[in-house]
Amino acid sequence: MRTVTKCRYADQYKGKREPSCGCFVCETKWRIAELERANEELTAKLQKAIGASRYAASCADGALYVASLSR
Repeated sequence: MRTVTKCRYADQYKGKREPSCGCFVCETKWRIAELERANEELTAKLQKAIGASRYAASCADGALYVASLSR
């Protein structure tokens, strides 16, 4: 089993800045915080893509409606 190193500030560390202590707990919290930030960024991009696809679908529906009227 691996020995976990922990500095005295590890319990209060929030992952806002990269840790300088090098302890296992702070490094793990930093990696988790980075992954959460990347996940939030991807979620925002996905929401924009969903909105754009809904807009494109409504435009296509409108074009089909106009095409069916002109027959």
